[in-house]
Amino acid sequence: MQKNEKTILIIDDDTSLRWLLDKAFSRENFRVFKAKNGQLGLEIAMKERPDLILLDIVMPKMDGLTVLSKIRSSEWGLNVPLILWTNVDKKEIAQLLKYDDCVYMAKAKWALEDLVKEVKIRLKIKV
Repeated sequence: MQKNEKTILIIDDDTSLRWLLDKAFSRENFRVFKAKNGQLGLEIAMKERPDLILLDIVMPKMDGLTVLSKIRSSEWGLNVPLILWTNVDKKEIAQLLKYDDCVYMAKAKWALEDLVKEVKIRLKIKV
């Protein structure tokens, strides 16, 4: 791993989206881990401890809100930057997120460049 390379974990059940995000973040010198469901994502997160997690909510085996809860229940996971990258309406989950500082981004409303920029901001990387 390069000295300034950050790690990111993408947890999303959409294969083509995982591939697209992997390519975009790899071009930006991120080391990318990917998981196709919440259970695998949680396992990778706890083992690899990435610098940031991109997390979908609606997924098989374990939904994203359960993953978020389990990550936040660990000492390491309390402070890891997390972006909920989903199409679930923020109003539907607002009550669940009011005590968490994770960023919410609607997949349908954000361009890939905006997501990359937000990740860099969260990781304090020059944009």
